[in-house]
Amino acid sequence: MQAKDSTIALDDYEDHFVLRRTAEDGSVTNIELSPFDVMTLAQSAPLFRERILSRFHQGGEVSAVFVTDVTRVGLAHDALGESILLTMIAGNGAQMMYSLSDEIAQTLAERLPVKLAEMRNLKLGLQ
Repeated sequence: MQAKDSTIALDDYEDHFVLRRTAEDGSVTNIELSPFDVMTLAQSAPLFRERILSRFHQGGEVSAVFVTDVTRVGLAHDALGESILLTMIAGNGAQMMYSLSDEIAQTLAERLPVKLAEMRNLKLGLQ
């Protein structure tokens, strides 16, 4: 008999969520989570991802990274006009919104053209 892969799912249930893990042996573990718990977990996920990926770093110039292809972006400003709201949207519709101060938005605006030029030169074999 072939062992099944373990799975994990997050189900919306009434006013809370259920995190369900099914082990390879078929046993199921359920954890009830509040909406706040889910938001906290989601906010912490990138830090956990980086910790896991750092285990694969063997030194040198190359590091393991996890990337999400961005297929669309959105730009707005907050209601007070104090920051730029940058929304990155993946192909599957998942999105993440970032709040950028004036200084960070300016730095991004200055660095993007430089990085684009570097990338294009690499493709052309000029570097």
